[in-house]
Amino acid sequence: MATRRQIIAAAFVAPTIALPSAVSAAIVAPTGPSARWYAALARMREASDKVSAFYKSVYTPHHEDLQRRIGEAEADLERRVAAIPHYETRQQIMLPSGERRSLSTAIQIDVLVAADFDRRRHDLSGEDPEYAACCMELHPQAVRRANAEKALRENFAAPEIDPQIWAECERLEAASLAAWNSVVCFEAENLSDLIAKIEYLRSEDCEVDHAELLADLARIYGSAQA
Repeated sequence: MATRRQIIAAAFVAPTIALPSAVSAAIVAPTGPSARWYAALARMREASDKVSAFYKSVYTPHHEDLQRRIGEAEADLERRVAAIPHYETRQQIMLPSGERRSLSTAIQIDVLVAADFDRRRHDLSGEDPEYAACCMELHPQAVRRANAEKALRENFAAPEIDPQIWAECERLEAASLAAWNSVVCFEAENLSDLIAKIEYLRSEDCEVDHAELLADLARIYGSAQA
């Protein structure tokens, strides 16, 4: 029974039946993939193994530690923001319940209403005088606190990945990609190499580039005629 490799080989040979026997023989007779093909595969696997080993022993532990340090730094930032003193107005407003209270930068609705009153400060004739006075007292203090928070956040610098580790990661990944491309774009010079290449691409769910396939066939046909 014909093997799958022989069936694939026959499919490529079928259109060349009329070729001279020497050319046909050169194309048909598969002798196994060449040393060049195996060398390309070996380089790709070696490069991939180097990436995996680097991630396991260096990058992943460093990244996990970096995430921990970033989390700690951000938590410390939030503690410093929360430590910025809040302000309560000396003046007070009358609540519907009859109680009186100050406005505070710790109460977001107070801050928003105070900002609105400040925008309309030239025309507050229709507002309750006590409420307006509290808002006008609170607003500059709310701006002060907001500016202090903004300065803390703008000056915050989160821990970053070690540049040497990042550079090595990029170098290894670039080398791995180049080795991968040398397999995917391997220039087959005989039918066995071409079959091995197509079988590998299929095993990796890669699409076959028609232009590359035609170039491989032209190369194989040309070498057979030489």
